[in-house]
Amino acid sequence: RNTNEYIPRNPEYKDQGGRVNTDGYKNNGILENVGQINLANGQSVDLEFEFQDADNAGVAVAVSGYFCFFDLDTLKTCDEITSKEVTVLPDNNCATSPTTCTTAGPYGRDVVRFPTSQIATDSVIDEYPDILRATNSLVCMDDQTVEGETSFWGTKAYLQGVDNPGNFEFDNGALKFTSASTNFPQNTYACYDFENKKVLTHTYEVVGEQKGTGRNLVFSALLWICVP
Repeated sequence: RNTNEYIPRNPEYKDQGGRVNTDGYKNNGILENVGQINLANGQSVDLEFEFQDADNAGVAVAVSGYFCFFDLDTLKTCDEITSKEVTVLPDNNCATSPTTCTTAGPYGRDVVRFPTSQIATDSVIDEYPDILRATNSLVCMDDQTVEGETSFWGTKAYLQGVDNPGNFEFDNGALKFTSASTNFPQNTYACYDFENKKVLTHTYEVVGEQKGTGRNLVFSALLWICVP
């Protein structure tokens, strides 16, 4: 649920196929086996995720696992020339803030922020990494700029309609995708581990000018069956 004002992407927008904001990857809710929420460009929203007992509706339960975000990307990149088409892709330069560029401002960049205290750095499952990203990740991470806050943001220009990661699993310190579309960008995910939490909070922001339509955040959780 959102805990502050929420401004969705423009419901009047129609894509090249004439579809409005009522179908597929533009919806809020469930997208096959993941969750998603859309957001207008230039806006942010605070989100609260509560884990509930499947057999007792409304009863919160403490669980442990990984919380994951997928397809963290950007509509236009800092290095892209002024064109509607994506012609230049950036290097994964994480030395700069997600809200600044050397040339033009980013347009439609996915940014997720959350309290660093949610990361289980002293987890009893300490043989596993606290943060999961692909070896060739195009997702940046910052846990230094704002005290007590960790952020992930995308650097890759988007691919139309390939938001759904399909089936995935934890495998040797990373995610393994078993049924994703061949076009799904598997290096645009980021996860963090958490332990014994009933509620997790995140801020989702689409950085850039308040123009155009908006983007969507795709997320899921991998839960441990038991914690030693």
